[in-house]
Amino acid sequence: MSLLIRSFLLILLDLIFMKYLNHHPFAKIGVFALLLLPFLYLLNEFSPPLDKVPSGFSSAILAFEFVSNPQELKEVLGPLTAKEISDLDKLNYVDFGFMLLYSSLLYLFIKKCFNLFGQSIIKFFLLLPPIILLGDLLENLELLRLSEFYRLQMTDELLPHIRRLGFFTWIKWGLLALCFSGFSLILYDKGKLAKSISLLFLIPIILLMLYFFRGETIYLDQFATSIFLMFLILVIFCFTFKYDLEVE
Repeated sequence: MSLLIRSFLLILLDLIFMKYLNHHPFAKIGVFALLLLPFLYLLNEFSPPLDKVPSGFSSAILAFEFVSNPQELKEVLGPLTAKEISDLDKLNYVDFGFMLLYSSLLYLFIKKCFNLFGQSIIKFFLLLPPIILLGDLLENLELLRLSEFYRLQMTDELLPHIRRLGFFTWIKWGLLALCFSGFSLILYDKGKLAKSISLLFLIPIILLMLYFFRGETIYLDQFATSIFLMFLILVIFCFTFKYDLEVE
């Protein structure tokens, strides 16, 4: 009898879950996004203490990514102990897995949007996640080189790598802002929830414009931090957005 009840409950749960998936086409992508959580934990674990973060930034890794000259590099790495610099390297190694997952999340979300809505402009945005992934990959390699050269006091080697770092960093962050702005365009007319969330996806590009016009580091930090917030909003959207048509 107990076996029969358990079987019935499993069938019932399966039917409820399938009904939920039929009306929430992005839910599977939301589940996939949960794989990011262990990486977020590790990134936080390897982050240097906040009291050693340069003024205007909320984390050492953001300050590191946006260094534009050897003096700024010294401001980022100078206060850190050898162990803390080593932890920063570990953070960058963890980021290789993180970047693969978040870029895959973006690609899957955009592809699902195209399958559901069929807007031709969405095809353009499918190109962005692979480029973002490549930019982040090359950025991380430059960060690892810079921390190594700094430890070895190879000051003559710093400037060319700082310039390359800036190029790859802005490819990554700039295209992420463009990607979320694209989500705003795609989702604006897809219902009240989608419209509300689509407006939130404009926050990074607004903060980026403020930084370019004002030149204040705080806007740069807020811009980069807002990208992480957009991923959270994207995951919430994946679990809550309802759509009547089931398109696979």
